Amino acid sequence: MARGDQFHLRVLITIHESQHTTNVTGINLWKLSAWVALDETNTGKRYDYKEQILDDTQRSQQYVKGEIPAFAVDFGSADPAVACGSAFYICVRFDMDSDYQTEHDRGFELSGLPDNSSLIGCTSTTISEEKCSTVDKPDESPVKPDVWIPLVISTIVLVVVVIIVLAVVYLRRRKKSKTRQIVMPTR
Repeated sequence: MARGDQFHLRVLITIHESQHTTNVTGINLWKLSAWVALDETNTGKRYDYKEQILDDTQRSQQYVKGEIPAFAVDFGSADPAVACGSAFYICVRFDMDSDYQTEHDRGFELSGLPDNSSLIGCTSTTISEEKCSTVDKPDESPVKPDVWIPLVISTIVLVVVVIIVLAVVYLRRRKKSKTRQIVMPTR
């Protein structure tokens, strides 16, 4: 690939909501990492790894219960290991940003379904030799293939109801432990 080749990534995220899922509003909520992998198992080296490819607006995009969030981003690859004409994989990982700040300081959790490996999505793509580089054609713009990457994730927003349920369980256990009789063996 020529230095600076770009891909338009459209990352569509399917949310499996629980009864406790609510809207998420705040700043720096999301992180979308991207890289190139040379095999579909995604167990090898991550080429052109970018930890955060979302802009400030996308990082703070509100999640509204019942809606399907989607992100359109550009991802550049310039690693010589990604050869023109050969198949490779563009991978992304969707996650909470470590610096998130929710409105009203309500925390939330984001987890994959059935496990966190589902927060990673990869799709195979190839750039043909003739479209791979525009170095010899300076008046033409670089090829920017569109790549769709669907992810299926599960998210739960912790709300006061969950905390109350945990408090009730704790109090019941505590009450039972007080009413239990302790019989000491006699010698």
